[in-house]
Amino acid sequence: CQLIDVNGSKKFLKGQQTAGAEHVIGNNGKEVWCEGYATGLSIHACAQAVKIPCRIHVCFSAGNMKGLASGGYVIADHDYINKTTGKRAGHEAANAIGLPYWMADQEGMDFNDWHKEVGTLKASMTLRRFLIGG
Repeated sequence: CQLIDVNGSKKFLKGQQTAGAEHVIGNNGKEVWCEGYATGLSIHACAQAVKIPCRIHVCFSAGNMKGLASGGYVIADHDYINKTTGKRAGHEAANAIGLPYWMADQEGMDFNDWHKEVGTLKASMTLRRFLIGG
């Protein structure tokens, strides 16, 4: 269980094991890895709109995604710069994983935010180009 407050801060309930945990949406097709549940739902909706079967792995954090992603494609969060580390977790994870990845141009956006902003048609066509080209 992950709690998200009104400011967007996320915390897992104390004592939970999160390493290796994932939620899978879909059971066949292209392997797609992402951090958040809402992002996974947006990817699923957009993939369905353009009839691309996908198995979407929601990993709940960039660090967990790094440990789990084993093939396919990554949809990375375009996180704000962490003032402590000076890094963006989503970008760092996507680079470390070494799979093809897509990330929104705008800082602070994940695929779900971007999908809501641009609409299903544009998001679906962009996802299609990313996953299969053309």
